[in-house]
Amino acid sequence: MSHLPYSPDLAPCDFQFPRIKHKHRGVDQGEVIYTKDGSIYLFQYLTTVDIPVPNGVTVTYVKITVTALSPPKVDYDNLYHRVTIKYSWTQISQSSYNIIVKGVKV
Repeated sequence: MSHLPYSPDLAPCDFQFPRIKHKHRGVDQGEVIYTKDGSIYLFQYLTTVDIPVPNGVTVTYVKITVTALSPPKVDYDNLYHRVTIKYSWTQISQSSYNIIVKGVKV
């Protein structure tokens, strides 16, 4: 069976386009206490970001956005105020991320 040059059967694969993964934790309230934009390079499978939380402030909301070819595992550790972005060794790790943290005074 022959295909026309503009056939949808010949469309580029989905993996060529970046996917965006969002992870939210908490209630979206309070003032922004920390933001960070960063890059994850090829073969960098583990990225950790420590969040500096001022004294007398409780974290109420964390939003992590990762733009990648394949979505990584994203976690926030509330005890240590640490974001972890982890790829398996079979994934392409080159990506970018954005972290927004909000908090309220106690």
